Amino acid sequence: MALGATTALSVAGREFAIQIERGRLRPLAVEPQMLVSVHPSYLLRIPEESQSEEYRRFVHDLRLVA
Repeated sequence: MALGATTALSVAGREFAIQIERGRLRPLAVEPQMLVSVHPSYLLRIPEESQSEEYRRFVHDLRLVA
């Protein structure tokens, strides 16, 4: 699981549009699959009215990996 754009770039060797590609398993040349999601610090920086929905989506992403 890649948490954030920097990690996704480092692992996959290409940039990701996190909000578009998050929560989907992606095939990789090196690893069988990678899931991209937001970095946890993102949840602390977004406006309060968006936090509960974004947190729910983040937990969903974590459950996919589990």
